[in-house]
Amino acid sequence: MKVSELQHELTTNSAGFGRSKDVQVVFEGTEAGTDGSTIMLPALPDTELNTQQERILRGYVDHEAGHLRHSNVPFVIDKYKKWNEAGHQGLKNIHNALEDVWMERKVCSEYRGSRKNLKAVSYTHLRAHETKAN
Repeated sequence: MKVSELQHELTTNSAGFGRSKDVQVVFEGTEAGTDGSTIMLPALPDTELNTQQERILRGYVDHEAGHLRHSNVPFVIDKYKKWNEAGHQGLKNIHNALEDVWMERKVCSEYRGSRKNLKAVSYTHLRAHETKAN
């Protein structure tokens, strides 16, 4: 698939899955995330992507749009900021992990196709952590 076609698909799906036509999608950096109004996805190369890379990017959309749809993002961001300022970074990490599991289960129950996309993202992150550990 051409990168421009995938970018269009991911942008459209982000708005649809997140149930917000006003969501913006930005392709930059190496991480995925959301601030509640913008979904940040990794920058895409100028070359065509393979099926696994496409699935990972779709998984990022499923995950981040899932936060827009199911999480109280402004509340969570505020809590994370307060916990960080109080020196409780661990609380953010624990909450984020639990929130991700809860939210991804909801996403998978709504859209069965997301399971394979989210699995691709999880596998990629697991492999990255294994590489760092070695």
